[in-house]
Amino acid sequence: AAQSQTPAPDAVRHACACICSPPVRTTRCERLKARVAQATPVRAPASSGRSAARSPPALKATRRTMSPASLLLLSITAIALTPPQRRPPQKPQKPPSSKQRRPNNQVPRAQKPKVTDGLAQLRSDAQAGRWREALATITTAEGAIETARDAGATFFPLPVEAYNLAITACGNGRNHEEALGVLRRLTMGVSPEEGPGSMQAAKRPRPDAVTFNAAAAACAKAGDYQKAEQVLKQARRFNKLDAILYTSVISACGRAGETKKALAYLEALREDLGRGDVVAYTAAVDACARAGDWLNAERVLGQMIFEDKVVPNLRTYRAACKAAAAAGEFEKCEELLDDVKDAVQIAQGARFWGPRDHAACFEGVLKACRGRGAWKEARNVLERLENEVEPGNNEDDVEAVERAATASYVAAIGACARNIDDDADSRWSCARDLLDRLEARLKAPSRKSRLWRTKRERRQAYTSAMVVAGRAGRADEALKLFDAFEADHLKPDTACYNAALAACRRSDVGKYADFAKKLWRRCVDDDDASPDSLTAAEAVACLERAGRCSDADLIFAEALEMGVPLKQARSAGPQGVSKRSVAWLDENSEYDVSGLSVPLVKCAIRKALKDETASDHTADCVFITGVGAKKAKDPTHVPLRDSVLEFLREFDPPLNAFVPKDAQGTVVVKRSSLLDRLDYDDEEAFVRGGKRRK
Repeated sequence: AAQSQTPAPDAVRHACACICSPPVRTTRCERLKARVAQATPVRAPASSGRSAARSPPALKATRRTMSPASLLLLSITAIALTPPQRRPPQKPQKPPSSKQRRPNNQVPRAQKPKVTDGLAQLRSDAQAGRWREALATITTAEGAIETARDAGATFFPLPVEAYNLAITACGNGRNHEEALGVLRRLTMGVSPEEGPGSMQAAKRPRPDAVTFNAAAAACAKAGDYQKAEQVLKQARRFNKLDAILYTSVISACGRAGETKKALAYLEALREDLGRGDVVAYTAAVDACARAGDWLNAERVLGQMIFEDKVVPNLRTYRAACKAAAAAGEFEKCEELLDDVKDAVQIAQGARFWGPRDHAACFEGVLKACRGRGAWKEARNVLERLENEVEPGNNEDDVEAVERAATASYVAAIGACARNIDDDADSRWSCARDLLDRLEARLKAPSRKSRLWRTKRERRQAYTSAMVVAGRAGRADEALKLFDAFEADHLKPDTACYNAALAACRRSDVGKYADFAKKLWRRCVDDDDASPDSLTAAEAVACLERAGRCSDADLIFAEALEMGVPLKQARSAGPQGVSKRSVAWLDENSEYDVSGLSVPLVKCAIRKALKDETASDHTADCVFITGVGAKKAKDPTHVPLRDSVLEFLREFDPPLNAFVPKDAQGTVVVKRSSLLDRLDYDDEEAFVRGGKRRK
């Protein structure tokens, strides 16, 4: 409806004359003009507070009887009748005064640098672990401050919060050495007695409690308890001790396996601060759990509840259950899980008592069962997890519970693959059942959107199941899992290839030799996996069992050429090169085979004998094997030296090999016995020991 204070007929007549200019439509426009004149509402008085009255019912009836073309024309006419809106009068602006000062900074307000911008960037870097960017920010700011100080301008040192954020960034980036370097900037040459007006305080701020806490936390994440102890000593010198610092030191000792020191620092915390808090006690119980020390974990838990009157949370119970399971005290673990169930019902979702912490408690127990190979107990705990843990209504809690449940299934399957001495068939049945349940759980319609996030966990589950199948003598089942693994668009890693090769090695002699050779080739050509010492050892062993020594030698030579670290981490040899396969040749005619598996040693001996017979060396061939110190602990262990002697005597005629009295960790092959083998028929006859050519 049009709103106007003046009568409408003149405006209607003018609008209709402008719109309906053709003379043929004059009659129709006249009818439309009359309708618009009847439908023009009367403006309400100004005192009523309303802008206009509602359209009368006659207008609605008129609109219902009009054609679409008439409605369009009526709308255009109403717009033409609407007067323009009036703006309120604006105050005239005063001309700028000639005495008005010009601003010093011509940068717009939105582009002016703020003091908090640097701290905001440091907070972002600290949270993401970008320690290089954080250190660069600190160094740049210190350079600018130094330049201003040399120029005699007014300057202020960086706040201590900036250094604390840089230390936190280094800790989250797993670089505790750089974190200690930042702490060294603040403490070097500073005396605790110096006040805020000292020369050093003018350059850099004094460290506070947060500084030492962040540095100790960085050391705790790296497991470097010695550096954490140094940070504690510096904090004691500056009188900045608190419970958070002690907790970080206790955690560092627990990660390093120093349980006694962790408990000693817990006692020091109680002496210095009067009592410990729940986080410190949880770190101490977790240190005992890592060492499998249930007695000390139980003692600390009782000290926490009955002496210091500290109420444990689910994380404390998680560490205690993990300690009981790691020590094999599964009855105690069941009792603690019952207590957890009752406490969760009473807490009703309080902080640290939610579904995610409840699921994490079961996850810790199952990982401890995996470490001991307790597959039956792991299966029982997994059943309790499915029956007792509720995912909750929060989306974050649901995601955390699903993630913990997936990790629990992987740990239970891994428990079936550990310490397989007997009941291999029962373990395989359990692992297969758990793997099927895990796949059905992850591929359910309600969880299918999270399937892509569990690729790593599913790969671990498949690998563990393949290990169990191989140990049970079911190579066919293991290779079926390998094919199903690839059919499900999951890329195998090195551990997966090793499990498949181990299953081939434990199968019937020569049955899967060709498949083992293909697996080695696929692992070499795969961009997502790289062969290691176990891959080469399993492939060579499978071919050795099938009597295909030439193929085994080719794989060994290819591994040497690729630089695969064939030696184990505990291998002997020259310092710095003992873990590299390219360093197996120590000196001329001296070969270091210590740390290699027996199949690889056989390939190494054959290659060495070929090289020695083709060379111009005059010295005897020496193989460095080690003295076999493991036999003192394990009477059933066969030293590598004895295996090398036995293999050399298998040649026909046997090679002249012996162990010198002054070097018990070596085996010497006389040069004369090598020269006698130059006239053999072919290369295969040489490595096997054949008849001479007449």
